[in-house]
Amino acid sequence: MRTATICPTCATLINSVCVIYDGEYLANIDVAPGDTLEDILAKINGSCACTTTTTTSTSTSTSTTTSTSTTTTTSTSSTTTTTTTISPTAPVTITYENSETADPYIDSDLLIQDDGTTIVNVFTSGTGTTTVAGGSSVFSQQDVQAGVIGQYTLYIENTTDSIVLYDNTDTIPSVPATANLFTFTAVAGKAYLIRASAVPTP
Repeated sequence: MRTATICPTCATLINSVCVIYDGEYLANIDVAPGDTLEDILAKINGSCACTTTTTTSTSTSTSTTTSTSTTTTTSTSSTTTTTTTISPTAPVTITYENSETADPYIDSDLLIQDDGTTIVNVFTSGTGTTTVAGGSSVFSQQDVQAGVIGQYTLYIENTTDSIVLYDNTDTIPSVPATANLFTFTAVAGKAYLIRASAVPTP
């Protein structure tokens, strides 16, 4: 583009007609050398066939009032304690052991009575179990009938609670004799061990 030496419409060269195109012919918009800027702009607008779309945007504002409900959840931790009631006369298990020495022969005999009734009477080494009712009076006796005199031990334990009720070692002067004896009350729900043993005197 260039500015016209002599403007065809004015002498101040301030209008678009004062600017004249001096380039090559532009066929797509039909602009030729010597066309004024005003003519060129008109041709550009005509060739573009621009469509002006006016969009009116209507904004609808919806106000939503949300009612916030606060729910308080109370968590209750419940500890359930189950109490098992055992009858005072429920059966009680007694494990018994009798141990004697074979050589030299040192005798040990074990007698167990439940409220005065003999329920165990062993004369040799051996083990076993018996039951009594809770609340029963259990009597245990270790007898020596023959053999060489040694050391005689009677051991009685509440094995449920690991409580030793009786633990005694005795030496007798002669046979026959009673080395040890003990009485306890059987408690329902507990288990017991009664052990008699005879060993040589060190």
